[in-house]
Amino acid sequence: MELLVGTYARNGGAGIRSLVSTAGSLMAGPTMCDVTDASFGLWRQDRSMLYVVGEDTEGRVHALQPRGGVLHRLWDARTSGAAPCHLALDDDGSQLLAANYESGSITTIAIHPDGPGQSTLLRLTGSGPDEERQAGPHAHWVGRATGSDHYYCVDLGSDTIWRFDRGATAPTPAFRAPPGSGPRHLAFHPREPLAFLVSELASTVTCLAVDADGSLHTLASQSTSPFGVTKNLGGHILLNQAANRLYVTNRGHDSIAVFAVDGAELRMIEHVRSGGASPRFMLLLEAERRLLVANEEGGTVRQFHVADDGTLVAHATIIVPGAAFLIEAR
Repeated sequence: MELLVGTYARNGGAGIRSLVSTAGSLMAGPTMCDVTDASFGLWRQDRSMLYVVGEDTEGRVHALQPRGGVLHRLWDARTSGAAPCHLALDDDGSQLLAANYESGSITTIAIHPDGPGQSTLLRLTGSGPDEERQAGPHAHWVGRATGSDHYYCVDLGSDTIWRFDRGATAPTPAFRAPPGSGPRHLAFHPREPLAFLVSELASTVTCLAVDADGSLHTLASQSTSPFGVTKNLGGHILLNQAANRLYVTNRGHDSIAVFAVDGAELRMIEHVRSGGASPRFMLLLEAERRLLVANEEGGTVRQFHVADDGTLVAHATIIVPGAAFLIEAR
């Protein structure tokens, strides 16, 4: 098994690193590409191209092609926004979407066989009660609902999930989160009209119904933190393929909260230490029954075995300074 790890330069990261399997164990390998602040990436459907953000003041998306054991940069495109931190790609690969965190906007970039085409910018609006974190909009996640033409953007700054369709000139609110909760990431149920939202500032996970018109409303919500923990931020969220287990990272408590899922009902199963400070991202490899966590501030990648009941058993920890996201290699 080989994986790729995007890293933050400010925490000692050296571009996109590889994780290679040696004698059944994962070890940190060489740098595959020197993209700075590569905090998120995704493959084209045919895995011929890896798109990665450069989360900087002048945001960029880089198109990387695997060749000869390394990733070659074919082109890059400006997002016209600051600090892009998440990407989505439509089914035919003709449109790439970027969530620009710092500037609070969504960029859509047309993708042609010979490189990037025209881009459009959707600006978000609003603010929240947390003056330090919510002075303006902060787009943190962008994606599409399962089996739908509706795209969504999760905006930490205005406590809003925005909805927009392809070709839209302005997004519309699909959900207003509780003031100051700071919604961060969204995971859609693969078969039912449900979505699960992790809110960073409130450290909560919320089950949302997806209505026919694309709007969302709350069905249930609960804390991701253990009882009595007050200093914590919600992080990443993952739903397994069977949609019966939900994983959420806690940054501050530095743990993974594991929930049993039964429709819209969530039941806490356990909290497991993440093996490093500020777990930012998780990668679930169901066929191998492994879950890996990138601990951003701790500079580690922690491996877990996924038991039959979805609980986690810690295995090795790999030192990767600035670890921000994980993805399978081609």
